[in-house]
Amino acid sequence: MVEKRMDFKLINWNIGGAKFLALPSNKKWRMEENAANRSPVYREEFQVKLQIALKRKIEEKFRPHVVTLQEVVQFNEEGISEKPKNTFDENFFDDLGYKFHFFPLIENGKFSARMKWDKIKENWKGNPYFAQGNAIMVRNDVVPSLFPVWAIPDIPEFRSEKQQFDNGSKPSCINEIDCASEVVFVEQGLYFGDRNTEPRAAIVTHFVLDGGLTGINLPHDKLNWPIDLFVVNLHLTTLLHEREGIPSLDIKASNRRIKQLDIVFNDIISRYNSWKKEKGYHLSGKPYPVEASAQTERNSPVWIVSGDFNFTPKSAEFEYITKRNFMSLCDDSFTKAKGLGKPPTLTVDYVFAGCLYDSIHPKDVEIRIFDPDLGVLAQDPGVSDHYPLYVVVPIRVDDALPRNPSHCE
Repeated sequence: MVEKRMDFKLINWNIGGAKFLALPSNKKWRMEENAANRSPVYREEFQVKLQIALKRKIEEKFRPHVVTLQEVVQFNEEGISEKPKNTFDENFFDDLGYKFHFFPLIENGKFSARMKWDKIKENWKGNPYFAQGNAIMVRNDVVPSLFPVWAIPDIPEFRSEKQQFDNGSKPSCINEIDCASEVVFVEQGLYFGDRNTEPRAAIVTHFVLDGGLTGINLPHDKLNWPIDLFVVNLHLTTLLHEREGIPSLDIKASNRRIKQLDIVFNDIISRYNSWKKEKGYHLSGKPYPVEASAQTERNSPVWIVSGDFNFTPKSAEFEYITKRNFMSLCDDSFTKAKGLGKPPTLTVDYVFAGCLYDSIHPKDVEIRIFDPDLGVLAQDPGVSDHYPLYVVVPIRVDDALPRNPSHCE
């Protein structure tokens, strides 16, 4: 048996961007010493503090391969949706060495329900454009490992740049992350303009790993067969007044989230893993148009499901996931505070990895859940009421023979 170990590093953070949209503007605002530890009171202050906070999280001892973000916002003061701005400077991500892509789920120009946006517009002039959704950051040296979800490419080290998106028909994409990601809605229905009915989605992004993420660059240390790794960025529904002493409402919210998890684990993960076990990789009843250079023998897929789940470790939703052979990498990490700048008292943000025994080994996870100096780091004061998670996902590979998924269909 030839075993190799790959450590995939990820940060997950709900940045609380909706609060940015609700703040007034002050173009004359400048950072002062006595303002460093207070919650932002202006949009410009929020933007600067968010950028400082995220930069620190990326650069302090931890250079994650991927960062998953929830509650990200974009806007345009003139109402031009084709030219949106976000809460980060134009070159912010390039300077950090990352690519960034935003997936809007709510846009004020596409929904007739106005309650959410009319309240926000009180602090804006004219008829501005707003959007809210999730986003993903990918480290520049990992970007070449991105592929469309159903692609069966060769190991990145041996492919040409042209082959990257030529697996069958080339999708219409904005950039590499867009090409390698698909938005799967887990909560659909008529949007009523409130939190209870917000559209929710899983953002599925496909990476193909060859061993290079271990930092070992010698050819004989590469994997014999590639690993398809999927990062699912998820933000589940939470209901107004949930966990505030109304048991019937708590049950209703839990049932809603379990239905959403059904889509993730049955209609995304199981659907893909079952397809990978088929001979010939058929789609729509026909053989998938695999490139001649593609490697059809592959290691078992690895799934990382991260985000703001809005449930606690003792919930039925948490048990639902663990019964499907996925492990939480952050069981005891408080991540949610009752207000900006306050310490966290509740666990609702997680990173789950699986499938256990097939791709992820519990023994490795128990040893390496966190770097002891990282874990859940103290947030920069007042930026969000959620705290970030720093996670190392240990992937052990038996490289003697490719293995087929069998534990999480």
